[in-house]
Amino acid sequence: MPSNSDGICPIGSPCTAARFSRAVAQNPLSEGTENTDAVATAKKIVDARGGEVLRKRPGLGQRVTVFSVVTEPISVFRGWPEECLIKSRDELSYLRTTPDGRILFSGEVSASLTPDGKIGALDASPLCRVKYRNLEEELQEMFFGIPRVRKEYGFCQSMVMPKKGLPYVGRDPQWEGVYYLYAFGEGGLAGALLGSAWIYRMMESPAVQCPSYLNLP
Repeated sequence: MPSNSDGICPIGSPCTAARFSRAVAQNPLSEGTENTDAVATAKKIVDARGGEVLRKRPGLGQRVTVFSVVTEPISVFRGWPEECLIKSRDELSYLRTTPDGRILFSGEVSASLTPDGKIGALDASPLCRVKYRNLEEELQEMFFGIPRVRKEYGFCQSMVMPKKGLPYVGRDPQWEGVYYLYAFGEGGLAGALLGSAWIYRMMESPAVQCPSYLNLP
């Protein structure tokens, strides 16, 4: 039976119901167990995933590692009016203060990951030390009025950034009744809200078309 690139195999022509030949076993505690005899049937399906969609469609975005530092407690924030939230246009860099008087600064980005695609082992690598030092020095340059800006903690996290900075929303061109909504990255929550509204409208009326700039390439 032919299937699309994500492994969804609708059965029947025309495809008014989509059936999945693979389903997770009923016991949620059995990780990695599959029940190949189970079948799920539905008239409409929404393929709603986050960054994991890159495993099947790597061209939709890029997985990056974002580095952050947390300073020692600071008593006076000279040169920072009301300690307002500061965010860059690409939403990858931001500064904020914590209730105990520290600065949280995220801003160094790298595409480096461990060979298995994880970031856990990066924390002890030379790359982390360089990124943390860069952030600390940048903070000192930005807030030269603060007498002592010293890093106390550092951490990194993995993020998936969409190629266009927007969610991917639309009807699957191969199968009737199948929709997709891929919202990930810093704006993933807003993208999911936007996409779900469009999918609801498309389900209600076949005449409704999602804007082409939200469709898959």
